[in-house]
Amino acid sequence: MKVVDAFNSAQRSVATHPKAIAALVQTYRACSDQTDFVDEFLNCFNHALLVFKREPAAERIVEFACKFAAATHEVRPE
Repeated sequence: MKVVDAFNSAQRSVATHPKAIAALVQTYRACSDQTDFVDEFLNCFNHALLVFKREPAAERIVEFACKFAAATHEVRPE
């Protein structure tokens, strides 16, 4: 799944978040250059931040991005 496709589905419904997150995590981990993935992810996310009022689609995108960040975070032992 492409990053843009995941964002498009995530802005329509919260019900699609788990599937889109799982696909993005798999894509993220499979990337040889994760910098390109992060650049594309941030480009898509920045579009949602340009919305100046509380719109449901923008709020779903912010929630989606938070869930994705939590899904990719790995706890490292001290």
